[in-house]
Amino acid sequence: MPSSYTICPVRFWEGDAIQFRWTTVNGRANKVSLIETQRNHQGFGACEKHGRQFVRPRWRANRSIWPGARSTGRGDQRM
Repeated sequence: MPSSYTICPVRFWEGDAIQFRWTTVNGRANKVSLIETQRNHQGFGACEKHGRQFVRPRWRANRSIWPGARSTGRGDQRM
């Protein structure tokens, strides 16, 4: 839940209802906005560089962490 103030294990972003509603707002529960967090996640895997140590490892498209898993073709396996 975005407004629950829990930490996202994928991006290390804290859920904040204001930042979720207004995605360009920064400086509340998170130093960076939700939009910037999404861009940063694509670039280096977390909302900010210091958060990389706290997030789940990024997947490799050709190496599944689950035996028998396959891609759905929707880009859900991150590089």
